[in-house]
Amino acid sequence: MDPRPADPSEITHRLSAARSEFDTQVRRFDDVKARLQATHDQIRNGRPRREVLHRSAYARLEARFETMPVIEQAKGILMAQ
Repeated sequence: MDPRPADPSEITHRLSAARSEFDTQVRRFDDVKARLQATHDQIRNGRPRREVLHRSAYARLEARFETMPVIEQAKGILMAQ
């Protein structure tokens, strides 16, 4: 790790990048929340529970797979700071 103090513009850039990643995660969370609500509505409206839960499990795995690179990048940003 570099012992020199960080340049203020570099800090601003890193914070901006971290904020952008955070905003992306918020949008993904909102999307997952909407899908969860849709799943709940399907179960409540009489769709076979087993079918709905199977699709829901797949959606959860897919969401985790999509967010992994973003999480690793955010961890890298935090470690760099």
